[in-house]
Amino acid sequence: MGDRLAKKTALVTGGASGIGRASAIRFASEGARVAVNDINAAGLDEVVSTIRGQGGEAIAFPGDVSNSSVVDEIVETIARRWGRLDILLNCAFFMTIGLIGDLTDEDWRSNYTVTLDGTFFTIRAALRHMRSQHGGSIINISSGGGVRQEVTIGPYCAAKRAILSLTETVAIEYGRDGIRCNAICPGPIATPPLLAFVAQMPGRPGKNSADIYNDQLPMGRMGQPEEMANVALFLASDEASYVNGATIVADSGVAVRAASPKFDQ
Repeated sequence: MGDRLAKKTALVTGGASGIGRASAIRFASEGARVAVNDINAAGLDEVVSTIRGQGGEAIAFPGDVSNSSVVDEIVETIARRWGRLDILLNCAFFMTIGLIGDLTDEDWRSNYTVTLDGTFFTIRAALRHMRSQHGGSIINISSGGGVRQEVTIGPYCAAKRAILSLTETVAIEYGRDGIRCNAICPGPIATPPLLAFVAQMPGRPGKNSADIYNDQLPMGRMGQPEEMANVALFLASDEASYVNGATIVADSGVAVRAASPKFDQ
């Protein structure tokens, strides 16, 4: 156990798997008390059990962040239980797949209600406490799709780009309250959704689809959720005390290439 987040309280949304799970565990390993939210109750129980098994303090909050009353209740419960909220990490998102012209109204809106609205709701609720305690770190998980586009995930990319704008607005509006707001744009990370997506893509003789995908990444591999958790840890800690309104791209170098990885058609 470390102490980079000692005596701090954190809320992680979308914390049942992937980057959220890895970050919740990492925060706890550095001394934070961690509230973990997700709609996946079983996944939440596993994360909380893991943290407690390692000697940390954690509590699960099942719920849908697209419902502002649910978010408000989560944050108020954290404040009553632990007296403060120092760190907010927004990982919750929803993605639909399809070309823009084929999407339904619900396909479009579902990306925004969780990914963008949920981020706004948690920030708004957290600000009430962070302003009164004159300090806090808000970290929003955007995406490589927030800085560049890809076919069939247009609503997701649009919502993730909007998160970057929201991040910058919060940074300039509340910096004088001692509140920092930053974003992380992960690239290809070995989370269950991406692994499932890659697995169903075509391979070729001698190489499976994962090998083809990894070969096209500048570092030759996908990132791990724990690597993104380390970036989040820095932004959550006092080591990042003058980092505000920043977007950290952690993507193996994909964003600086002329093209993203493609599969043979």
